[in-house]
Amino acid sequence: ESIKSSVPIQLLIAFYLLHILGLLYSQNWDNGLFVLEKKMTLLAFPLLLFPAWQNLPLDEKTSLPFRIGVITIVSSLVFLVMAVINKFFLNDALALHQDYFASIPYVFYSIYFATGSLLLLNSLNEGWQNSKTKIPVLLLLVAYSLSMLVLISSKTGILAYVTGLGY
Repeated sequence: ESIKSSVPIQLLIAFYLLHILGLLYSQNWDNGLFVLEKKMTLLAFPLLLFPAWQNLPLDEKTSLPFRIGVITIVSSLVFLVMAVINKFFLNDALALHQDYFASIPYVFYSIYFATGSLLLLNSLNEGWQNSKTKIPVLLLLVAYSLSMLVLISSKTGILAYVTGLGY
C-alpha cells in the first residue's frame, strides 16, 4: 500500500489543503498562517510516518497500538501525580488548570490522549479472549479516559474520543 492508495492519509492531506484554500478567503492572514502552522502535523505525520509503518514487521504492527496506548495512560498518570503534588504539597492553585496540567498545549495533549486511549481500548478488546474481567476493565478504561479529558477541559478531545468510541 502506498500513500496514494491510502484513504486515511489522503483525507488528512486533503483536510490540510482545505485549510490552505480557506486561507485564500481569510481577511486575517496572521491568524490563518498560525492555524496552518498548528495543523502542520496533519500534513507532516502521514508523509513521514507512513513509509516507516510500511517497513515494520507484522508482529510489531500489531503490538504498536497497544504500546502507544500504554504510554498514553502512563503519561496521563504521571501528569496527574505531578498535578496533585503541585496542588496539595506545593500549594499551586493552577496545578490542575488545563493550561498547566500537561507540558504541551492542552488541545494537543487531549487529541494525543484520546487517540492513545482509543488505540489501547481497541487493542484490549481485540486481543482479550472472552472472560469475566474483560468488560469491567474496558469500562474502567473508558471512564478513566473520559475523566481525564474532562479534567483537561478540551471539547475537541472529548468529541474525538466519543466519536472514536462510536466508530
